[in-house]
Amino acid sequence: MLCLLGHNGAGKSTLFNIMTGIIDQSEGEAKINGLNIRDNQDQIRRMMGVVPQFDILWDELTAEQHMLMFCRIKGVKQQYIKEHSEALLKMCKLDDVAQARICTFSGGMKRRMSLAISAIGNPKIMFMDEPTTGMDPVSRHDAWKLILQLKKDKTIVLTTHAMEEADALADRIAIVVAGSLKCVGTSLSLKNTFGEGYKISMVCSQSDQS
Repeated sequence: MLCLLGHNGAGKSTLFNIMTGIIDQSEGEAKINGLNIRDNQDQIRRMMGVVPQFDILWDELTAEQHMLMFCRIKGVKQQYIKEHSEALLKMCKLDDVAQARICTFSGGMKRRMSLAISAIGNPKIMFMDEPTTGMDPVSRHDAWKLILQLKKDKTIVLTTHAMEEADALADRIAIVVAGSLKCVGTSLSLKNTFGEGYKISMVCSQSDQS
């Protein structure tokens, strides 16, 4: 898993929008699984899952209805749609609210819904744009467990502005500033190269010993 780490406005979402075909690239070249993103976007989308920065959900539809609709869009065979939908909702801990409308969901539940949708069809590559935005600490850690579970047989590119999240999830971290990659490496290598280390202060009180 590669994590793009940077502050708000660094260019992370713009890069994602280019890679997923939402906006056209102005220059340069990028390939996904050997396919050029400019010429082969239709083929790429068949193997790609996306968690957008802002949830694309409909308030009046239920979680199950969302899954059924997106399964058809992603080309899941009809006989597998129900089983596939139920498995993903259970994985995201939404199976108990499958019949509830999205308007009743909290912000964290909506993000988990977007995670479930992105995993439809078992995509080879997943782009996740700040997938834990709006989650409380407990829900965030649950989402991290889910993402780590998903990454076992996939390539995942994830954006965040929190070093804690990058530490917890990423195999490699790329730091983005003003639309440019400044450095790429493991969390430990980046800290050793650019960090100032850690300082620990300890105050111990002496106790009388008889």
